[in-house]
Amino acid sequence: MAQRAARATDYKGKSWLATPAFTVVFLLLSFRAYSGEPTVPSAHMSTCTIYLVRHAEKQQVPGDKNPPLTEQGRRRALALAKQLAGAGIVELHATQYQRTELTLQPLATELGLPIQRYDAASATDLIQRLLARPCPGPVIVAGHSNTLPELLRATGIDEPAAEFDESRYGELFTVSRRRDGGVWQATLRITRFGD
Repeated sequence: MAQRAARATDYKGKSWLATPAFTVVFLLLSFRAYSGEPTVPSAHMSTCTIYLVRHAEKQQVPGDKNPPLTEQGRRRALALAKQLAGAGIVELHATQYQRTELTLQPLATELGLPIQRYDAASATDLIQRLLARPCPGPVIVAGHSNTLPELLRATGIDEPAAEFDESRYGELFTVSRRRDGGVWQATLRITRFGD
């Protein structure tokens, strides 16, 4: 029994034949195109930037596990704010220790944004939460010499160090994550601030 073709008209008024087989193939292809991952606006999928920074210089106060910044540390925090004021940062994250919050405070003031706290002992959990959602825009995370290597690894950067040297200040780690095919690729750029 021969399939009967139906005559259809497109939006320009041109006529074409639509067989049942063509209709089934068209519907299957359409369904497949829409049954994949949920659609996320392309602005959220192309690139996601995460800035990572160690807190600025802290005061050396015997027995104090939560010291404030030194004068040099405050100057460095101001330099960070100046350097990133135009970067489009939409979120700031600091640990429960005041040295990380004080490092980001000038930038938070400049941008009119709150600083969100996270637990230093669960630093990778923060990165996992940030990467599990559509990227809202660039974010900055302030950490410590013993958490920065794990933060870098959590973003997809191959960082072999277990801990950074205590004298290492003024480095800004810019991690750009870009979707290539269906896989996120991470690249790292390190710049300095406040020197």
